[in-house]
Amino acid sequence: MPLLLNKVFLLCRCTRRDYAEDMFYNGNLYFNYPINWIKMGDSGDEGQGDLYEGVYANIVNEKTKQLRSDSEIVTIKNKLYLRSRSVISNWPCLSFYCISELTEGKKENESIVYDMAKDYIESFSHDETFQSMLEKPLQDRMSMVIIMQTGAFFRKLREFFNNHGLVELQDYFMSSVSYRNKDTKFVYKDRPYELLNKEGVFKKQQEFRIILNPNNPKVQKLLKDGHKIHIGSLEEIALLKTNFYYGATIKVKDHGIVIEPVDWNVWRGPLNEWGMEPLLGLMTAAYHTTSCVMDGKMENSHALWVALTLVLCSKYNIVVRHAEYVDGETDRVLLVCHSDDMDTILKNEKRDGYYYLRNDNVYKAPSVEKLLGGFPPGIVNVTWK
Repeated sequence: MPLLLNKVFLLCRCTRRDYAEDMFYNGNLYFNYPINWIKMGDSGDEGQGDLYEGVYANIVNEKTKQLRSDSEIVTIKNKLYLRSRSVISNWPCLSFYCISELTEGKKENESIVYDMAKDYIESFSHDETFQSMLEKPLQDRMSMVIIMQTGAFFRKLREFFNNHGLVELQDYFMSSVSYRNKDTKFVYKDRPYELLNKEGVFKKQQEFRIILNPNNPKVQKLLKDGHKIHIGSLEEIALLKTNFYYGATIKVKDHGIVIEPVDWNVWRGPLNEWGMEPLLGLMTAAYHTTSCVMDGKMENSHALWVALTLVLCSKYNIVVRHAEYVDGETDRVLLVCHSDDMDTILKNEKRDGYYYLRNDNVYKAPSVEKLLGGFPPGIVNVTWK
């Protein structure tokens, strides 16, 4: 049975921030076992959980039972299926959200646009919302590892497996998942193809899977702590972002990819969690607006300006100074960088949205909920030193 081979544009992994950092910076890939997804399905989790995980046939007779020496009959929603006990318990599997040429998209000008649905994100967020996330320590939050250069990622994986003596389609498998139409009759003769075929109700997950064959002693030796492999940093081929709680759109054009969250999270929550670019935009407002609402209280623009200067200082080691005012000239604010310069800050935050939040000493700033009073945009001329 052939694998589902197609051009893959993007891979995403939604996981806790600490696991995401370990994957992004250290290159540790964490595998799971199908039995755990079955248990989650039994508990009522129909997002990550899947009652049908690992079924290799819905035609139950002596011939199909004898395809596997460890086959067992299971009943799911009053229908009979066959599973292989060793596959669901012992075969390590790693899943990604995938955008490929098989994904349903829509034409928009010269781009193809794909939707990463909000309900898909919610199913992998363990009931965490954007608001509840703000109450958690950074390491306990959900994040997204977004692999932008999929070709480089697959080459990296194949080189790693080859260096350890593993053979593709024998010791490891990499493929997009196929989705069955309702009531389709199926029998997957060879292992582990039942893990690369799922019920159509899960099609929105657009999974891509990497599966290891535990029957090869080299695979067993390769796995650290029984569930992870180390392939080296993904920093040059991926991005690390906060979870897209409201969903996202992915635009593919001329081999380029643009990800646009439906509701851009950096404009919400405490000021210390905003990125540099929106902070600079808010500085313009604070310099000219009359008042604002912070943490539910009415404050004057001076209080907002103070909060901004404290964020810039504690988060980026930047000091804010006012240039001497000259009548008739544009107001000028001078930002003095004592660590990274502007280009480096923007580069680091594009690569990892929370790059500068990992310092526990960052000032815990108030949340800005509303700006009152008009202000002319772009009046403040921010320069760097």
